[in-house]
Amino acid sequence: MYFYAKTNMFKDIYHNLVKILLEQDGWVVTHDPLTIRGLTRKIHIDFAAEKIITAEREGNKIAVEVKSFLGPSLLNDFYDAIGKYELYWDALNQNDPSRILFIALPIGAYDELLLEPFIQNTLRRLGIKLLVFNPELEKIELWIP
Repeated sequence: MYFYAKTNMFKDIYHNLVKILLEQDGWVVTHDPLTIRGLTRKIHIDFAAEKIITAEREGNKIAVEVKSFLGPSLLNDFYDAIGKYELYWDALNQNDPSRILFIALPIGAYDELLLEPFIQNTLRRLGIKLLVFNPELEKIELWIP
């Protein structure tokens, strides 16, 4: 992670890669970061992006929080990701309910931790949506709505 002086926040090590992958997948990144205002404190989600389906229809709108899962404990990284997801989901639900929130994470963390039945159950129960990417191949592997 490195310091981002403009917004006084930290960016994840995979921040720029995920932004590029979203754009390659046809998304237009509209905010970097997406700042939710109107709360007591500002909330910063890594990205907001939109994909226009047709000229006549409104496009899909997403928000993406990038998590590296590079800490000493994958389970602690998962706790952190769930906490942020829940907080960000509530903020979006109040301020931009048309936007769908995703956690972006590397395929290694997904394979090693998030495929466990207990973790899968937690993801389903909380309705957590995932964008799984491969940092070595620089590609999106899975969208899990």
